[in-house]
Amino acid sequence: MAHNFDEKLQIDSQGMLSCATGPVDGNEKMFWIVAFVYQNDPAGHFACGWGVKQFSAGGVKDRWTCPIKMAPGSEAFDTGHAEAWALARVTDQGGMFYPWGDRVTLE
Repeated sequence: MAHNFDEKLQIDSQGMLSCATGPVDGNEKMFWIVAFVYQNDPAGHFACGWGVKQFSAGGVKDRWTCPIKMAPGSEAFDTGHAEAWALARVTDQGGMFYPWGDRVTLE
């Protein structure tokens, strides 16, 4: 199983990320997802957004989307690299929790 974030995620002109997206692996279905995207810069810049989405009773296959809200106290995102983590409930082996992380580019 290999779920992922899309390699590139879109931020708006104010540096806000409104949605995270990615593929659902093969014949799997996804029933819900919790997603985090963050940037930690040694110079002191930090930004984080997170979201939760539950999909319909039959789950979603092929692609997932998750609305993202900026974390309280977060700065705006900068363009460039960010870390993205997720936990989802998927149908592998009858249903399991699947965590993953990816390095993404914010544009």
